Amino acid sequence: MLSSLHIENIAVIRSVDIDLTKGFTVLTGETGAGKSIIIDSINFLLGNKTGKDLIRNGEKNALVSAMFTDIGKETSDKLDELGLSPDENGELFLQRTLNSDGKTQIKINGRTVPASILREAAGLLINIHGQHDSKSLLESKYHIDLLDSYADNGAYLDEYSKYYEKMNDITSSIKSLVISEGEKQRLTEILSFQIKDIDSAKLRTGEEDELIAREAVLRNSEHISKQIRFCYKALCSNEKGVTAATLARKSADALSSISDVLPELKEYSDKLNNFAYEMEEIAVSAKELAGDVSLDPLIELNEVQSRLDVIHKLKRKYGSTVEEILEYREKRVEELENISKSEEKIEELKRELCEVEKKAAEICSVITHRRKEKAEILENQVCECLGFLEMPKVRFKVELTPLSKYSSKGKDDVVFMLSANMGEPLKPLSKIASGGELSRIMLSIKSVLREKESTGTVIFDEVDAGVSGKTSQKIGIKLKQTSESCQVICITHSAQIAALSDEHLFISKAENEGRVETKVKVLDYESRVNELARIMGGQDITKVLLSSAKELLDTSKKY
Repeated sequence: MLSSLHIENIAVIRSVDIDLTKGFTVLTGETGAGKSIIIDSINFLLGNKTGKDLIRNGEKNALVSAMFTDIGKETSDKLDELGLSPDENGELFLQRTLNSDGKTQIKINGRTVPASILREAAGLLINIHGQHDSKSLLESKYHIDLLDSYADNGAYLDEYSKYYEKMNDITSSIKSLVISEGEKQRLTEILSFQIKDIDSAKLRTGEEDELIAREAVLRNSEHISKQIRFCYKALCSNEKGVTAATLARKSADALSSISDVLPELKEYSDKLNNFAYEMEEIAVSAKELAGDVSLDPLIELNEVQSRLDVIHKLKRKYGSTVEEILEYREKRVEELENISKSEEKIEELKRELCEVEKKAAEICSVITHRRKEKAEILENQVCECLGFLEMPKVRFKVELTPLSKYSSKGKDDVVFMLSANMGEPLKPLSKIASGGELSRIMLSIKSVLREKESTGTVIFDEVDAGVSGKTSQKIGIKLKQTSESCQVICITHSAQIAALSDEHLFISKAENEGRVETKVKVLDYESRVNELARIMGGQDITKVLLSSAKELLDTSKKY
């Protein structure tokens, strides 16, 4: 449930803290006092898009935060799936800030999250229903979801969705294989040419890197030969007979000749001999590498560059690397094979599709049966509730129409139909125009479906619009009954509804330091009597009005 709400710098609200309790809470106040701003603030917190105009004039940012407590296990499990587990006290703290540049920051239990996660989490915690904003009731595309929720079809739909996805995959595969003979011949020629084009080059993985390295050697062959010849002569052999290796050996012999006097020099003598051998090895190895350079490097260079040119042309057509070209070839080979065996593959896929459709049909049959069974119960319960709300002649029907093909939700179309007056035909719920009728219809459907929802808090924004008197009281009784299974918050202009609440919050505005500010106050018994009298009779509160208000409040305690 929503246990506390903090609103800061939104419209005429400078700073408001609202503590809420379980059960049924109403918010009342004069027109323009700020009731709708509180709803706007909650909608903002729940992730709705908004503009920077929401920020109180002269302020740099606005903030709304809320604490949710007593979160049920089902909701908690779903929050866990979003990575938003309640804390050790079972609490979840939501906060959203709006800056003057229009950007927002969102935190849940101190962790920054994107708006998409906020909306998912908020949808599990709280629902807001206004006179015209209950899309799930007014838009027929949501009716099938509401009926399935009422019928507990979740597990069956999860199973069906696997078959539905499989059917779509197989159908797509079949479509990709179904081509005309002319198109088949054209594709075969194109693919065969591409495969032959690649095969004629006889590409090898890693070949391009080797060619590039060889090209660099050939381009520098003269310089390489010159430097290696110098190295070989300096280290190993030259016409004068004086080389680094020779000098190293002579130095070793010199040290060795006096090592009997200075034994430490024996180690140095050995090292110099080793140096001599290593220098000769280096010289020979370098000469062998130089010998790998072609006697006529220009011829080989032309051959290497011609080969690189072949690879470059293939890269422009089939891939950015030799590996990608070879991979492209394998895919074309597979595609060519599929074309040559397309008829065989199509028949195989059709047989597989038939088997999947059989399984989908079986589960669809179960889902449709459950929908029909529960639709009748839902109709009776909604009509019973509407009768209680002074609409006894209203007919409500859940219309199920079989579909000719599978959809993501089975083979049914579901529309909530209603006839508001005797003798009138049933029409889709979205065609209902009367605000008062719509409010009661919405409340009836929501109160019946409420048992299947896990949301801990439901807010009704002026659900009493267009009704008064006895009907208002019955709406209040229905809201009171609904509050037994969840927290109900209602913004109302009806004294009958307000009198039935467990807690009554009064919204007012007053001037403070030259500016108007909205305030929220919890009313005690006497204050509630005065507020009920104001709602019933306006600003001129007489003793008769006060007496009627007191009687109404006292009488409402029995519900």
